[in-house]
Amino acid sequence: MVKRNFRIRSHKRAPVNVPVMIIRGGAASEAVMRELSRGGALIESDERLDPAEPVVLGFRLKAIPEVIEVPVEVVYTRSPVEDGRIKKRFGYGVKFGEMSEEMAARIDSYVKTERLFGDLAAALTEARARRERE
Repeated sequence: MVKRNFRIRSHKRAPVNVPVMIIRGGAASEAVMRELSRGGALIESDERLDPAEPVVLGFRLKAIPEVIEVPVEVVYTRSPVEDGRIKKRFGYGVKFGEMSEEMAARIDSYVKTERLFGDLAAALTEARARRERE
């Protein structure tokens, strides 16, 4: 019998494809967020991040008008793999630092919508906005 270790996650996650800025030491680089939860995110980047280095993540979500800037802690790293055809990017699991309870609740709402509707959520939001303009 194979024993498996399962981690119970504190927060629900949603798959996303959101451009982000990684801000560190006065410099910024582009990356992509692949998963999001109230507690953190999965980031793919061409840049190598040092887990001990202070990092701020900046991003925008379609349902939240403000730019979100939050300090993050790198909790795990996945190195890129080359197979001769595709060079994958670094993957980072990041834990969000301090943010307002209001922003955390808005991220929770966004994650819930994305988990339930995914791409359909954007289409429904656009249709609702179009009806309101008419």
